[in-house]
Amino acid sequence: MLMVKITIIDGGGEKRIVVEGKLAASGVRELESVWKQAQRECEGRRIVVDLSGTTVIDSSGKGMLVAMAGEGARLVANGLFTKYLIENLAHERRDGGASRCGREQDE
Repeated sequence: MLMVKITIIDGGGEKRIVVEGKLAASGVRELESVWKQAQRECEGRRIVVDLSGTTVIDSSGKGMLVAMAGEGARLVANGLFTKYLIENLAHERRDGGASRCGREQDE
């Protein structure tokens, strides 16, 4: 059974990590691996994590997303619940607001 599907879309000024399905347990480890690879390859571009297709995010998934946001990932979604979750994760994050590789601030 496929828990999570993670796709990387490399285009223009950003690298997009699309997460679909259940972000839990082994899926969190897979996302962490993809995140580290994206950081190594980002070359100054924005890294966006698209959670629009995510159906479940457990506590380990939330922790990973908070860490990623603190390290510069921009979290996006189009579903009401997922948008709410992202807003709450932003409040949990200790590090404020870098959203580009290399920790540059958005203008």
